[in-house]
Amino acid sequence: MVRTGVLLPSIRPWTHAAHRSTAAPAVPCSTVVEENAAAMCRSEQRVCWSLARDIDVAMEPGAYSVLSAALRLGPCRVTDLAATLGMSMPAVSGQVAALARLGLLERNDAVADERSRPVTLTDEGSRRVDRACDARRAYFRKQLQGWDPADVVELVGLLTRLNEAYLTAELPVPQAPPSTASPLPVGRTLSASTRVSASSARLPPPG
Repeated sequence: MVRTGVLLPSIRPWTHAAHRSTAAPAVPCSTVVEENAAAMCRSEQRVCWSLARDIDVAMEPGAYSVLSAALRLGPCRVTDLAATLGMSMPAVSGQVAALARLGLLERNDAVADERSRPVTLTDEGSRRVDRACDARRAYFRKQLQGWDPADVVELVGLLTRLNEAYLTAELPVPQAPPSTASPLPVGRTLSASTRVSASSARLPPPG
């Protein structure tokens, strides 16, 4: 089992003999895991892009993700798709509208709340996304050719643990950059003369 506190030597390409004697700095295992997870995300974007283009040459990776989610969820609302994919409502709504124009998704009868209109795959949409999923599975099987079956089983368990940790983890809250302006004391306001001076400073010079 990998422990996050263990240090690994950094992996570097072969270099000239004069530099090979220098010891590589140690890198925490957690850093290596993070870097490889980021690399997998980038690779996943490339795979989704290829699969999306196979469905329609003008389709973006995000649209493929919406189609895949619609296949898994069945008839669902745009809000359900957005929650499943971790995307904003406007972004998902735009993808749904584009996919509807391509004849791959359809919106059912209107209700009082536009966001509650069920979204479903059309027959053509189901056919194309099924074909894309088959191609995706074949791609993954190809990457695992030559692996020991026991290693594949262990990989399944480790990836499952990692994904579960990601799904239940609290997202970091972005920190606002510190302000360089000196705050006013509580209860104090700018005087009238100061406000006039500040306003005058913003005026453009006379032409």
